[in-house]
Amino acid sequence: MGFRQPLKLTVAAHGRYVNGVWQAAPDLSVTIEASVQPVSAQDVIKMQIGDQYTQRVKVYTDTPIRGMDSDEYRPTFEWRGKRWQVESIEDHQMAVIPHFKLIARRLEQ
Repeated sequence: MGFRQPLKLTVAAHGRYVNGVWQAAPDLSVTIEASVQPVSAQDVIKMQIGDQYTQRVKVYTDTPIRGMDSDEYRPTFEWRGKRWQVESIEDHQMAVIPHFKLIARRLEQ
């Protein structure tokens, strides 16, 4: 995959109570090689009507990122000075170019 750059995905870890005292857990981070691009018209058509007006990007990577796509753990990343949150992860493991496609929306600052 050409034009890839390092991209740090971060998942906010959940803390827990230990003997009645809250113990915060450190965030989990992984750096992947990825290509960030604007979403296409075809990607926008697949979205619900209200979601079509939120700024989104798609991220392509060949780094396995399974397990980060649950509703409970939504990875975030910073790109071009903005914070983005991954909404979906598509696993395209076919013979030609195996890769993962992530769709992310921009978070309000």
